[in-house]
Amino acid sequence: MISMSANVALAEGQFVAELSDGHEFRYGDEHNLAQALVTAGVPSGALSFRWRAGMCMLTAGKQVALCAEMRRFEQGADKPTRAW
Repeated sequence: MISMSANVALAEGQFVAELSDGHEFRYGDEHNLAQALVTAGVPSGALSFRWRAGMCMLTAGKQVALCAEMRRFEQGADKPTRAW
């Protein structure tokens, strides 16, 4: 089975995650994005934070916060529901 990955950046005040399967998630906060990513099968270690035209990079603090929130969900906190 191929592991899912995602590239995360900021656009228009929202977190934008482009998944390796072509899906795109947009959320206003790390908590909801982390839940959607974990539910979609993206492990916390499979995130990248590459810049793309029209997007802004996440600060190091926001990157750490997103990964930590994903790890929390991976460990069973707040059992996520399907994101789409």
